[in-house]
Amino acid sequence: MTDVRQLLRDADPLIHEPELSPEDARDIRQTIVVAAREPGFRDDQWQRALMAAVAMLVLSAVVGVDRWWSSRFHSSIAPEADVAPAMEPGRSPAARRQLQFATPGGTRVIWVFDSKFEP
Repeated sequence: MTDVRQLLRDADPLIHEPELSPEDARDIRQTIVVAAREPGFRDDQWQRALMAAVAMLVLSAVVGVDRWWSSRFHSSIAPEADVAPAMEPGRSPAARRQLQFATPGGTRVIWVFDSKFEP
């Protein structure tokens, strides 16, 4: 069975080509170094703008998720003043109690508990 190394060597198209001369290798290196030193070769302005845009996008997403999360799971039980018993003249506070709350969609639910209710 042939191993992977042998398969790669057999498929190498440059196996029969001669190696680069030291002068050719030096010329290629020099061309690359000169190109890398040219102004404008590495322009970081677009990278900075991209990083700023990504930071703003992440910040917007965090704020949006926080607002969604707090509005979805925020306790919507009415404050203590709204939970006070509804009183009619001549009735005791223990006779009738009221519970109010609002759903996240804005629907208000009011339950009235009357201990002397007779259907």
